[in-house]
Amino acid sequence: MFIQTVGISRATMRIGLANIVYNMRRFLLLERINAAT
Repeated sequence: MFIQTVGISRATMRIGLANIVYNMRRFLLLERINAAT
């Protein structure tokens, strides 16, 4: 994953947001699977 930003703090924030979005999507997917069973 390559991120082009100005400064370390912005890059860190961007990576953090990407992680949060990924985790939320994964959680919702797992919830759907559990609800279906």
